[in-house]
Amino acid sequence: MQLNIMTRGRLVSALAAAVLAACGGGSSAPEAQAPQSAELSSVELPSTPTSPQASVANPNAIPKSTDDSPKKAQGTQFPTNKLYIVLLKDVPVAGYAGNLAGYAATRPVAGQKLNKRSAAVQHYKAYLQSKHDEVLKSIGSARKVYEYHYVLNGFAAELTDAQVQKLRANKGVLNVAKDQLRQLNTASTPAFLGLSGPSGFWAMTGAKGEDVIVGNIDTGLWPESNSFADRVNGQGKPDHNGDTVVYNAPQNWSGACWDGAAFSAATNCNNKLIGAKWYNQGFGGDAGITDRWAFEYNSARDWAGHGSHTSSTAAGNEGVPITGPYAGFGAINGMAPRARIAMYKACWASAETNPVGGCFNSDTSQAIEDAVSDGVDVINFSISGTQDQFLDSVEVAFFFAAEAGVFVAAAAGNDGPTASTVNHPSCRGLAQQNHDRDGVAGQ
Repeated sequence: MQLNIMTRGRLVSALAAAVLAACGGGSSAPEAQAPQSAELSSVELPSTPTSPQASVANPNAIPKSTDDSPKKAQGTQFPTNKLYIVLLKDVPVAGYAGNLAGYAATRPVAGQKLNKRSAAVQHYKAYLQSKHDEVLKSIGSARKVYEYHYVLNGFAAELTDAQVQKLRANKGVLNVAKDQLRQLNTASTPAFLGLSGPSGFWAMTGAKGEDVIVGNIDTGLWPESNSFADRVNGQGKPDHNGDTVVYNAPQNWSGACWDGAAFSAATNCNNKLIGAKWYNQGFGGDAGITDRWAFEYNSARDWAGHGSHTSSTAAGNEGVPITGPYAGFGAINGMAPRARIAMYKACWASAETNPVGGCFNSDTSQAIEDAVSDGVDVINFSISGTQDQFLDSVEVAFFFAAEAGVFVAAAAGNDGPTASTVNHPSCRGLAQQNHDRDGVAGQ
């Protein structure tokens, strides 16, 4: 069925309220002050086939080690790198209003997604790229690992102290920030929120997320879970081995599934799980991941379990039976059980491993870039963030994702309850205060 804007918005809001904080958009993109440039000012940022998507092999993927156990080292170690995120003053594609002579507007109109293939987007993107090249040329040689165009205008590169100082003095550069490591924030929720049941939101509206695409930025997911199946069995329950496909091929989707360690696009992706990518340059690429955590997967497959949890909570299938010691809790449902899922793995290992895991801003920023340009409707982000830096690359990317019509749900964080402890300052925060669960598994 077709959802009107109000119903669709209520569904997305319910999804976000389940576990996260709602990151708002809707205000106009910053306008340039000078007619010859579209600059972003720091003061302008306010608070069916089985696999329909492209399969892309990663030639640098390293097979999973046969050693499945984390190794604890003497003393806690925190990953570091030599990367800096450089933001330029021109507005990125998602917010460009067309005030630069010879370049048409690229900011999507209300109700439409960003079209990365349009001539206007490609033309303005090339302009931004030329500015990147010009800035990099001014500092000599630097190893660049990411380019940002859609929700950020800039790049991530390894820089010396002298290069950093030179860039900060460049009038075309908005901000130069050291890459930072962020941490992860961590079955009856649909009933608690009034979604399920004969008088619940699902029954009254018929809205369960049909045709909504949720992009989850996290630790990956476990694709064999029936929460991510596009089929049902004879009893109508989600089942990868079922005979009936209950999802059509997604529309307006240009994402992809990447092959990687213990993850095959042809086998693991389907019409429910429609995208699977991963980002690890902040850790030194595939080799850097394997060097730190031999048990990790250089792919969208989840080792830590956090991403599988958040993905199934946000958009997992309805009525998936729980197995094992928690079977007593019955079946589980996602908040938008008919939505599609695209995983963008930017977080590695976990807080319990040594070295400590997390998500570097450089990787997360690229994941947001891809999610918006691929065509997601919602970004789910249950990861910590800055509490006071509005020019943090992830916060800027979220702002322009909202400008592109993407609803961003970002966790308010695990700190508090004192003042100024909410993460993601450019967001309106929602966080769970209580729950209705009381019981012991198996009883």
